[in-house]
Amino acid sequence: MKIKVKEMAIEGVLAHPVGLHQSPVRPMRIFRLLLKLLSIPDLRATHFSHREIGMERLGKGDPCLILMNHSSFIDLKIAATLLYPRPFNVV
Repeated sequence: MKIKVKEMAIEGVLAHPVGLHQSPVRPMRIFRLLLKLLSIPDLRATHFSHREIGMERLGKGDPCLILMNHSSFIDLKIAATLLYPRPFNVV
């Protein structure tokens, strides 16, 4: 991949307008449900299991940060199963 570089003085960079902050778009509930349902066969095939520790302290609308180490290609399916019905975004 080739990265294009543009040489600019610091004054030129600071002169650019700052964009407005936009909140992330939350996925619709139907897509979250669909992802969870389509994940069931793969998670059963890998004998996936989990346990929740301390999740009762997290309120229903409280934001949280979940760090995953990307150990497999089904990480998104695992996240969708564990976090349902809470919406999440991949950063």
